Amino acid sequence: MLNSDKHERYRSYKRKKTWMYATITGIASVLGGGAIAVPIVKADTTSTGDSQAKEVDSSKQLLVNQGKTTIPNLTEQSIGAGETDLNNDFTDWTKTTDSYQASTSFQNNGVDYGMTSAFPSSDGSHNDPLFKNTISVSGQDHTYSFSKGSSRTSYMVANGRQITMYSATVNYYQRTDSEGNPQIAKVGEADYSGGPRYQVEEILTLKKDGSFVHNIKILNKSEKTVSTNFGWQLDTMLDDVDNVPLYADGNNGIYMNSPDLTLYLTPITNSTVYAGHYSSSSITANTPAEGVAAGTVLVDNVDTAVEYRTPKVDLQSNDTYSFSFKENLILRDIPSESDSTSDSISDSVSDSDSLSDSDSGSTSDSISDSDSISDSDSISDSQPDSDSLSDSDS
Repeated sequence: MLNSDKHERYRSYKRKKTWMYATITGIASVLGGGAIAVPIVKADTTSTGDSQAKEVDSSKQLLVNQGKTTIPNLTEQSIGAGETDLNNDFTDWTKTTDSYQASTSFQNNGVDYGMTSAFPSSDGSHNDPLFKNTISVSGQDHTYSFSKGSSRTSYMVANGRQITMYSATVNYYQRTDSEGNPQIAKVGEADYSGGPRYQVEEILTLKKDGSFVHNIKILNKSEKTVSTNFGWQLDTMLDDVDNVPLYADGNNGIYMNSPDLTLYLTPITNSTVYAGHYSSSSITANTPAEGVAAGTVLVDNVDTAVEYRTPKVDLQSNDTYSFSFKENLILRDIPSESDSTSDSISDSVSDSDSLSDSDSGSTSDSISDSDSISDSDSISDSQPDSDSLSDSDS
């Protein structure tokens, strides 16, 4: 098409799940046509934030440096058939023991980061999901499960009932994936009293963007069709802080803040994350984050916990079901990479018509614990992407 003076208008139309854009120009091209169609990939779920999920390809995009991340909560057909043993998924892995620990490290802005993941401490039951994870910043370790990352009060459930894994059936695996990320995996048979027998596979990947990614696969080992949902329950605890409020992130996930840390809990495929609490060796989580506005308090003033839960599915004998989710734990004082906005984490409450704590008694759009005025991309204790007004003395 000629690049001389021309006037252009754009029309768009939707073709299945793809938006087509036609450029209508006031001059004819040398090919005699005046319109082109460019396919634009459109996700089923769109973000309410101002950035879309994309592959991390530079140190500036590390999740540990970001105030927020957008991960679509996808739903895909993940019922498989005809499998008899999930250990067959690990023919190219190395078999290991429950004492194995995976680790990785990276550097950003001159700061050294480390990530470790371990299998839950063996107590004869092997029940705990893979939440025994640590991220270190400049040599200081930080954890997000009770207690100090032990994960012993986190559970796997089916139809809301804890399923017990049989130690004689458990196998442990490890490898490094094609992108250089270390992975650990656990496979074992489990059930609850009087319930159907399952075989459970969990793969945990330590990604160098600072995230822990969980991929779960469950095989119906019973001879009957079962109708059930599955859940991975996490008893949250940021370092030594246990009763931490849970907030919706506006993108179907949850975040929580301690004085030093922020934890993001994000469903990826075939799962919804629910906020709840821990009490008496059980977790009750029935407040969904899906579709909730950013900054909305989901649970407060309790020993908080979450559950990643699947929809109810019907599994015939030897059918499998898969789902996934992730966590990323970030330090709240990581410096910004942006020239114009801050990626730091603030304690501001944004986009609300509340009264600030300033001595001037003025009305603001937010409340901040900082001593400065910022135009930030931060995740706050209520809503990200705010223009926050600080507790100034002006």
